[in-house]
Order: sequence, then structure tokens, then C-alpha cells
Amino acid sequence: MKKALLLFLAFCFAVVGLMAQSRNNQNKTLIGCSFEFDITTDNNYTGRGNKDEVLLNAKLLPSSDLNLSSVSVDMTGTTNISDVEKIKVYQTSTSTFDSRKAMSYTKIGEATPDPSGQITFNVMGSVNGGSATYLWLTYDIASDAKEGNVVAAKISSISTGESFLQTIDEVVATREILLARKLLYAPGDYGSKNYRIPAIVTAKDGSLIVGIDKRKNNQSDLPEDIDVLINRSTNNGVDWSEPITIAQGTGRGAGFGDVALVRTAEENGLLAIYVGGDGFFDPQSSNTKKQRIYVSKSLDNGVSWGSKVEITDQLYGSNCSVVSRQGWQAAFVSSGAGLLTRNGTICFVGVVRESNSTDVSSISNYVFYSEDNGTTWKVSSCCMASGGNEAKIVELNDGRWLVSIRNQNKGPRYYTISDNRGQTWTPLDQWENMIEPGCNGDIVNYTTTLDGYDRNRMLHTIPYHATTRVNVSMFLSYDEGSTWSYKKTLCVTGSAYSSICVLPDNTIGVYLEENGKDPANGEYSIYFLNFTYDWLTNGEDEIVYAKP
Repeated sequence: MKKALLLFLAFCFAVVGLMAQSRNNQNKTLIGCSFEFDITTDNNYTGRGNKDEVLLNAKLLPSSDLNLSSVSVDMTGTTNISDVEKIKVYQTSTSTFDSRKAMSYTKIGEATPDPSGQITFNVMGSVNGGSATYLWLTYDIASDAKEGNVVAAKISSISTGESFLQTIDEVVATREILLARKLLYAPGDYGSKNYRIPAIVTAKDGSLIVGIDKRKNNQSDLPEDIDVLINRSTNNGVDWSEPITIAQGTGRGAGFGDVALVRTAEENGLLAIYVGGDGFFDPQSSNTKKQRIYVSKSLDNGVSWGSKVEITDQLYGSNCSVVSRQGWQAAFVSSGAGLLTRNGTICFVGVVRESNSTDVSSISNYVFYSEDNGTTWKVSSCCMASGGNEAKIVELNDGRWLVSIRNQNKGPRYYTISDNRGQTWTPLDQWENMIEPGCNGDIVNYTTTLDGYDRNRMLHTIPYHATTRVNVSMFLSYDEGSTWSYKKTLCVTGSAYSSICVLPDNTIGVYLEENGKDPANGEYSIYFLNFTYDWLTNGEDEIVYAKP
């Protein structure tokens, strides 16, 4: 009579809320085989229609060979079982899994969910003794899954022939469903080690245009070798084009980066602005050595782009016609979303090093703006004289300009307002409940009474944390940025720069940097998120379009 040894692995980790990853590692003995079993869960958001979304992975490290025969999955916690079309198990020898490349991995089992939420299905996998093997439990999310529903999973048992492993304490992965959560770039894509600095804009025809830094050799800023890439989606971010390179770096000191995007007042017009050449704090003793500023334009909603045009001399440097700006040492434009005002003025916020100082506390902010769709440029008065950094601008209903400024020292975010198109600014103030770790974010108007809506709604993204770039959240204001009465987390793990757009169907898009492994030092992957305002506010605020 065959004897089955029941090995219970007691897991000590209880998942609370939207923890991005949880782990439990145990060393046990299975029929004379020393055995290590480690489970990691992914609890970030997922998106409708996503295939091979990882719920959890199990690291198996036995001292001798094992043959796997079946896996039991418990879907308790899943809102609606029909939101999951397929359950799959993949086996790899490495600790990474890219859902976009699932076809390249070894699939050892697949099943259709049972309405009961309990399912056992056969797998065919071999685990070599002394070598780590990773089992990845994935779900195919239905294309009509309901936003806000949750899919959940735990491995109840893994059968190894005459013996099986069974969990007692639950190690559960839960992922909430958004309209979309799409991975566009990860380290290694297109031969580049890193990607950073997202920007997004909605074109006149409703297509979505995103920009990103292709940081080929490392995560660092200029003067590293960096390309500026553009992608386009015509179906609300479900599918994306291959990248278009609008500025190609040719080596260290000859790269481009920190792109910002905006619509122009032209028919089907878009403008990208970015910098090139030297780094912001590089010694810049001559005009030719200064960090250069460029624009590229599209007149077909981002399908094609013209050659880059340099505008540095209009803004600063020894060839600038404005004497007070000739001595500026470096400048760049805050990446992300720019502003097209109601009267057709294009605005970005410049980050300026006015002196030879390399102290970050010496950085100042000015608004760079164009009244002719990006051909000629002007510069406002200084809106933050010291301690500034990346900043964003939005227009208020009465035409005033509101600038939100990164707190370089970490803490409450700064802001200032101009009622005369940047000639003067109000004294700096701070949003006490918008605590940030010193990071770039984004700010846009979502609805305004000028456009016939029942109330003003403004959106702002920023990592909500006092010291570390984690927990990118969206803040909501009903009084044009005077106060921020509501916030919701978009990524609880490591996360940094983000950019916002509003889609033609009035849903919200966010293009952001995420990193679930090492919030402080890890490499970022770039995701597009799409969700409704109803989801953002948990159904507590209904938008009313009041104009007849």
C-alpha cells in the first residue's frame, strides 16, 4: 500500500490590502528530500483582457529531483469567477516572468476555472535537485471583466506523485481589475537597459500619444546616451504602436531626454519638447557646451514627426537676446504633460540653473511659453527663486496660471499662482496634505464649469510618501487646487514619475513608472493605466454635464 507523506507548510504572512509582494520561505523535508518552498504574490492592479497575469509564483528548491503531477488552486476572494477565462502554470529557471513573452516559457498546465472557485488540474513538470525552479500561476482576465472586481488565488497544494505539499495559513494574491493596465516598457526591451520619464497626451482625434526616455546603458540622466521614443494608441490604450524615435542619441554627451508633450492650437497638432547634450550640473563654460532645448512637431496626431528644432537661444545662454538670461548655466523642461491654454498659449515649466552652483537648493523655476504653436518662445518671471525643481502648470477658470512645484527637500508640495500670465507670482504656499519624497508628478483639469460640467475637478499625481518613491497616488480637488479633498493609490509599490491624460470617453489615463522589487534602487517598468472617474471616487461623486 502506497504511503503518502503529508507535509504541511505553515505560512506566517497574511496579506493586508494591496500589498504588492509577499513572501514566505520554509525549509522542510519531503521523503528524505530537503526542500525549500517560497511563495511570492503580485497584488498590483490588473487590466481587462490581460493574458498570463501573474498572481503568484512558487520557488521550489529540493535537494533531489521531483516530478510534479497536479496543482490545486483556491480562487476564494475572486468577485466573479467568470472574470477569469484561463488558469495556467508556467515553469522557469529564472525569477522573472514577462506576461508579454509567455509563449517563450514552458507551460506545464492549464485549466478553465470551476464555478466553485476550487480546481485541481494536472501539470507535467520536473524539478531538478539542487536547482531553483519557479512555478508561475497566471490568469487570463476576461475582456469584459468588471472594473473594480477582484481576482484572487492561492495554491492549496502541489502534488509530487506519492506526496503533496499543502498550505495551512493562507498566502493569497489579490489583483483589482482596471479598464486597462498595460506594460509598455521593461528593462531590456529593444536592447535598452532602462526606460524612464513618462509623458502622455490625448490628440485631437482621440488617439493617445506617449513619450519615454530610452536610457540605453543605465538609469542616469543626461549626459548619458538616451533616445526619445513615441508610441501611439487608437483604441484607448488597449494596443500600442511600435516606438517612433524622434530624437536619437549617438553616445554619451550626445543624447536626448526628459520629454514633455502638449497639443497645439493647430489642426491635429502636437508638440514634444526635450533637452539634449550635457547634463544639468555639468560644467558649461561656453554657449556650445550648454544643455540644449529642442522641439519636434506632429501635424497628424502623432503618426509622424518632423525633425527636431533647437530653441535654446530663445530661452537662455550667451546668444539669448535677453541679457538677464545670458548667464544661465543650464535649463530643461519638466517632463510629462504641458498646457495648452484656452487662448492657444503653450506652457511648460522650466527648471533652471542660473549660476555656477551645483547645489540643488539653487535651482529656480520659470514658465516657458509660446503664443504661436511653438515657433517663438518667451519666459515668465521667476516663480520659485531657490529650492525648486520639476514643476507643472494648469490654467484656472479665470485664466490664472497655477504652478505645482516639486519639494526638493521632501514634504508638502509647493505651489504659486500668477494672475498676469507669469509677470508676477503669489508668495509660495504648500499643500500640507500632499506629502511627497521629492519627485515629478502631473496636474490637469478634469472637468470645469466653463465646459458645462456641474463642478470643477482637478487631478494631481505624485508619490504619497515622506521619504521614498512609493505609492503613486491621484489627488482630487473640487476648488481648483486650493485644497485636495480626496486621494487614491495607483501603485503601492516603488513608483515615481507619472503623467495624466483624459480620454475621449472621459475616462482617465496615467502613464507611470512602477517598480515592485526594490522601491529605492530597482529598475522601473513603464505602465499605462486606464480607469473611470467612478472607480477613482468609489462611486461617491457623479459627474453631471449641465450644458444643454
